Amino acid sequence: MTLFNEILSLGINTQASEIHIQQNLPLILTIQGAYSQHKEIVASPKVMKSIIESASKINSSLITQLETNKYCDFSITASGSSFRIIFWKDADGKYNATIYIKPSEIPEPKELGIPTKFINKFNTCSDGITTISIIEKKGGYTQLYSLINDLIKTKKLRVLFY
Repeated sequence: MTLFNEILSLGINTQASEIHIQQNLPLILTIQGAYSQHKEIVASPKVMKSIIESASKINSSLITQLETNKYCDFSITASGSSFRIIFWKDADGKYNATIYIKPSEIPEPKELGIPTKFINKFNTCSDGITTISIIEKKGGYTQLYSLINDLIKTKKLRVLFY
C-alpha cells in the first residue's frame, strides 16, 4: 500500500472530514470539528514527494499541473468514500495538500447537533439555490453532506455537485 493510500485509509478509519498535509509538519486531521495531529507521519520533502508520486498514479496530470499552475484539484472514490484532493505549491516552494472526505455513511443532521429549526428551514427551501453557514465549525463538510442528504430524502431530489 502506498503512503498516499495509507493516508486516505487513515482518514476513513478515524472518521476525519479533512486531512491537512503541510511540508515539514505532522499530518493534521479534522475529526468532529477538532484538529488532531498524527505525529507518525511528518510530511518531510521526501515524504511529500512520495505522496505526490502516488497521487499522480491516480491523476496523471497532477505533476504537470503543480509545475505549471502550482495547484491541482481532483476527486476520487475509494473504499466507499469520496475524496476531494487539493495539492498546491506555496510561496516558499513547499508542497501542501488538503483532502476532504465525504463519509460512506452520512449521519443525520440531529446527530451532528444541528438545531431542528435550522433543519426545517433548510428543508423548506423552494426551487433554487440555498446557501448556508456551517454551524460552530463542527465538521463543516460533514454537516453540509448531512443536510443535503436529509433534503434529498425529504424532498426526493437529485443533487448535482460540480
